[in-house]
This record gives sequence, C-alpha cells and structure tokens, in this order.
Amino acid sequence: MAKKDYNGRFDLTPAKIKKMTTAEINKEYSRLRSIANKRIGRLARQGLTKNVTKFATIQQIKDSSKWDVVSQLAEVSRFLRMKESTVTGAKEKIDDFNSSIINMGYGNLVNSIEDSLKLMAYFDALREKISDKLYDSGDALDVYEQGQRLNIPVEKLIEHYEEFATNLSQMEKLKPSRNGKEFSQRRINNLIKKWSD
Repeated sequence: MAKKDYNGRFDLTPAKIKKMTTAEINKEYSRLRSIANKRIGRLARQGLTKNVTKFATIQQIKDSSKWDVVSQLAEVSRFLRMKESTVTGAKEKIDDFNSSIINMGYGNLVNSIEDSLKLMAYFDALREKISDKLYDSGDALDVYEQGQRLNIPVEKLIEHYEEFATNLSQMEKLKPSRNGKEFSQRRINNLIKKWSD
C-alpha cells in the first residue's frame, strides 16, 4: 500500500488564502503554527536542528496588517511541507548528506549529527556568500577540513573563502595554534595579506 502524503493539508496557495476571511486565516495560522512548533521542539530534542526559533502567536502579530499574518501563514505552510520538518525527514536528509560526503572521501568530517549540521550550515552560508559564482565542492570541503584542523572559526572560512581556496596548498602546510586555540583575527589577516601580495 502506498504511503499517504499528508503534506497536501499544509499546501496553501495564494488563491486559497485569497478566498479566506481574516478569521479563517487566523484560525488556520494558529492550527499550523501549533503543528510547526511541536515539530521544531521534537527536532531540537533530537539534536536535529540548530534553529529553535518558533513561530509567533496571533497575539504577537495581531497588531500587524492582515498581510503580515498571511505572510506568516505562507511561511509556516512552507516549513510544514519540507521533508526535513519531521524527525524522520531530517534524519533522512542528514543520512543522504553524510553518504555523499563519505563518497567524496571526507567521512572524517561527519562523525556525528552535530558535525553534519555544522557542515550543512557551512555549505548553506557559503552558497549564500558566493551565490553569483560556481565553486568546487571538493575545494570547499578541503577548506573546511583544513579549517577544522587549524581551529579556524567557520565564519572566518566563509568570510575569506576565496583566499583560502586559492591558497589551499599553503594552508595545508600551516601548523595549528598552540594548545588548540582558535586562529586569531590578526593571524588570519596576516595570512590573507601575505597571500594577496
């Protein structure tokens, strides 16, 4: 027997919302918000998300216009349709991600769920920063791996990604800071300056 798809009950198109009254919009938002916040809580308890921001109540957005509530309704509906909004879906997404990372030869970067979530966040932030360019995922993983070895904060890897990727062979020769301390901003700036000359 085929598995029933329940995501259809969260599919609110603009045409459907347009036909709803304000009271119906508020009621539907409250219903979906409750479901979404329960899912977020379950994901957080399982350690499957870093984002524990819950959706606002109607009272918190009541003073706003009807369109603010409609916008929130669309957002909560979008969240509930995502496969990874459930514990099972989130675990499947992490497993798929880990499989691809392991197949590329970087299994040492995904030893735990927390490692996987950090690496996924790194890729998301990197995509956002250099959205106008193509980048090699192998290079991105090499930069991340070296950053982990050298204890360079992920934010710095993303901020200076192009410099790190261009000078990867030199980065591989660097020694970590003493006592496992993070690279200081000064040390990173000196490297960037040196590589830019």
